[in-house]
Amino acid sequence: MTVLDLVRHYDLDGEPVAIERNGQIVDRQAFEAEVIQEGDVIEMVRFVGGG
Repeated sequence: MTVLDLVRHYDLDGEPVAIERNGQIVDRQAFEAEVIQEGDVIEMVRFVGGG
């Protein structure tokens, strides 16, 4: 599974989202190539507006 697959799984494709893999930010252009391995720690942050 790639980072892009994960983003699409949660219906966040096209949304402002940041992904961290094992403590390193994954550049959006690398989502398709970045393969998630067993044991990786993934953090997803979705940005939302409010007021």
